[in-house]
Amino acid sequence: LTNPDINRSEAQTTIVDNEIIMGFDLIDKVSKTTAEKIIRERNRGDFKSFEDFCQRIRPKDCNKAVKENLINAGAFDNIPITHKPIEKQAKLI
Repeated sequence: LTNPDINRSEAQTTIVDNEIIMGFDLIDKVSKTTAEKIIRERNRGDFKSFEDFCQRIRPKDCNKAVKENLINAGAFDNIPITHKPIEKQAKLI
C-alpha cells in the first residue's frame, strides 16, 4: 500500500500495475465530493506543486483541515515543493 498521491489517487483505493494506491476516502475529512473535485481538476493536468493545487482547488472545496490531512497523509510527497518562505506556504493552507 502506497501513500495517497495527489496526482494518482482515486476516490477509493486502487491497484495500478500491481501497486496498491491509497484512495482519498481513507483520509480523514476528505469527502467523496472533495475527492471528485480534486480528480476532476487533476484530469485537466497534473498538479505541479502545492501552490498549484491551492490555486486550482477552491478553498470552499478543500478547506484548511482537508489540506492538512492530505499533507500529513503524504499526498503531496511526489510533487515539487516550492521554495517560498514558510509563511507564504502556511497562508495557502
